[in-house]
Amino acid sequence: MELIRRKSQIDKINENNTTTSIKSSNPTEKRKNSDDIMPTEKNTILFRLQKIFLDQNSSNTYFYTRILFIRLLGLVYTFSFLAAYHQAPVLIGYQGLYPAYIHMKRMKERYGIWQSPSIFYFLPSMETSDISLRTICGSGTLLGLFLLFTGRCNSIILFILWCFHTSLHNIGQLFYGYGWETQILETTFLGMFLVPLYSLSKINRQSPPSILFIFLMRFLIARIMLGAGLIKIRGDQCWRDCK
Repeated sequence: MELIRRKSQIDKINENNTTTSIKSSNPTEKRKNSDDIMPTEKNTILFRLQKIFLDQNSSNTYFYTRILFIRLLGLVYTFSFLAAYHQAPVLIGYQGLYPAYIHMKRMKERYGIWQSPSIFYFLPSMETSDISLRTICGSGTLLGLFLLFTGRCNSIILFILWCFHTSLHNIGQLFYGYGWETQILETTFLGMFLVPLYSLSKINRQSPPSILFIFLMRFLIARIMLGAGLIKIRGDQCWRDCK
């Protein structure tokens, strides 16, 4: 009789264990079901846009293209600021053909500073000397040489170059009113998303650029080519007649 009682007790204990195991298994099943639902929840418009434009899983890392991009951008800025170092005081200096301080006064009185922002509004001696012009142009030349010979860059350096060139562009008047000035600024702005934020380490071969940056650069090139053709066709009859 005692053996039968012990067996019955053991059977009850086993039944209790099985019921608790079944109850404990229910949350895992719910988790599995929720995990199965998650991919369907991710199929939204934002997720698809992120997948298309920000996904960096690409077989092409554009390693050598990125090296050339940074060095050639440094070459462009080196010659741009070097030429401005010698020519800007003669053209827009305080004794130049079109003095920049007169243009800045007019712009400040009519539209304010932020209509055509420039660092030169906050720099002294624009009415008496060309020290500010030569300082900005000399600093831009040194930064361009750094990019050209080292190939290392970050967003801070490109932002400084962008500010320097924007400042010259907004006070350059007639001499900085050409299309390639804005193209340099657009290219530099897009380049900020290609390089690291503050690190000056070498370009990592294993980390490709974002697809968004590649798309915007291709769009910029297509827009430049299309715009150049439309200006020629619209500007002169000889281009329209293909002569």
